This record gives sequence, C-alpha cells and structure tokens, in this order.
Amino acid sequence: GEYLPNLLAQDAVDYIESVKDDPSPFFLCFWTYTVHWPIQATPELYAQYTDERNADGSVKEPDMPTRYRAMVEGMDIAVGRVLRALDEMRLSSNTLVVFTSDNGQMPGSSVADPLRAAKGYLYEGGIRVPMMMRWPGHIRAGALDATPAISMDFAPTFLDAAGIEYGAREFDGKSLLAVASGRGALQREALYWHYPHYCYHGMNDMGSMIRSGDYKYIHHYDNQDHELFNLKMDIGETVNLYRTEPAK
Repeated sequence: GEYLPNLLAQDAVDYIESVKDDPSPFFLCFWTYTVHWPIQATPELYAQYTDERNADGSVKEPDMPTRYRAMVEGMDIAVGRVLRALDEMRLSSNTLVVFTSDNGQMPGSSVADPLRAAKGYLYEGGIRVPMMMRWPGHIRAGALDATPAISMDFAPTFLDAAGIEYGAREFDGKSLLAVASGRGALQREALYWHYPHYCYHGMNDMGSMIRSGDYKYIHHYDNQDHELFNLKMDIGETVNLYRTEPAK
C-alpha cells in the first residue's frame, strides 16, 4: 500500500543511520524506479496537478503527461529525503552523491526534445541522461561541464573518492573527480557503445557507436547504414555528415 519511492527512501535513510558511525566508507545504490512505466504517483501528488474528482470525491487520475510530472515530483521528494538525512546526520561534507538515470526518454515521449529518438536507440534521446554530482568542499557548486561521461566511470570515481587505490587498467571507465572539482580535464580519446540486439520495442537497429569530441558515428548492422553527426552543431542529429566528411 505504499508508494515505492517513499518506501525505498526510508530504507535508504535507515541504512545511512545504521552506518553513520562506522569509520569505513559506505556505498548506497538508491534506485527509486522512477520515472518509469507504469507512470503513477500518489493521489496527494495528483491533487497538485488536477481538480477533477471521481463520483466518490477522490482525485481523478490525470492524463499521462500530468501523471509523468507528478511522478517526477515524487522522485524529487524521495531523493530530497535522502539528501536531507545526510545533512541532518552531518555526513554531507564527507559523502559523494551522484544522481543519474539509466536511459533516455520513453518512446512516444517529447520530454527531451530536441534530442532524437528514445530508449533503445543509439541516438541522443536514448543514451543522453541527466547526471549531477554533489560533494561539498570537493566539487564546485553550481558548475556545468560538457565533458561526456558514461556509467562505467562511476566505479573508479567512487574508489577515488574513498581513497582506495586501484589499477586503472582494471576498469573501462575513468574517475570523474578531477573534472568535477575543476582540477583537470578527462584524458580520453573516445567513448564506445556496442548494442548488437533489439530493445523491447524492436524498433531500433542493432549497431555500434563512437563518440569522440563533438563527433558521433553510428554503424547500423541491420542495413549497413552509417551516420556521422556533429553534436555541437546538430544536437538533434538531423544532418548525416558521413558522405560530406569521409575523412572524419
């Protein structure tokens, strides 16, 4: 009978409480399962977005875009409870927090316009996600950085933050702390994606992708098509440069 993000937020707070006095670093992976299908929120959240009522006086479930907005707010509240707990337990200055998502917008949605396509595609609408980092005293507050990063960067970043030595060759990713703190740039030539299968909707092409600097190349396996985009000039991936810039 509970809304899952609220339940998981409380579990996360309880866990932090249980380890706050332990001198060893702790790791908490808190997935709220939102925003994700089924698009649902609580009646209390719906009431902030609609005045429509059912015959019994209860709040009428709004349309999908409105439910989506309510669901985003529910996620914000859940994340806020965890951040507030870190503040109240005086752990914020010693805790690196990363907020991110696992994939882009759902098919049929326009929440990420002008990004092209959605989950399951190698276009930006499928792979570009939010990512924020917070670590008072270590990471610049309010700073924006356009350096491309990928989820494989998180493991070395966390080990770096915890002061644990590791072999850089053991990981595909790189620590993001130097970039986040403003101490240096990320030394990496390119990022690679290999997706030789279909998403659940089956509408995507199997393919591989390389992102290097502002350029992005996609090789489609289904029809052997090639695409090249300059994301700085064309974030919506509308102009294929494969024929006009063959050297690239």
